[in-house]
Amino acid sequence: MGAFFAGLVVVAIKRLAKTEQTRVIMFYYALWNAVIALVPSVFIWVWPQGMEWALLTLIGFLGIAGQGMITQGLTMGDASALAPLD
Repeated sequence: MGAFFAGLVVVAIKRLAKTEQTRVIMFYYALWNAVIALVPSVFIWVWPQGMEWALLTLIGFLGIAGQGMITQGLTMGDASALAPLD
């Protein structure tokens, strides 16, 4: 299922890139991921402690940068050639 949905994301990004900017695509991708992740996290959430906040912040910045590069790459190149690199 993970591969199926990852493929859908690549196709969706490629189609959206024709009409939307990279930032808009990233915003909605993050929004829907947060909404979907909220459901299970309600039941298992544990607040981060101390250094975990710094690590989560670093992961957030690196994740945004990586997602931006992947999204921009998919808008510029052929999805079938770029998808295996993801």
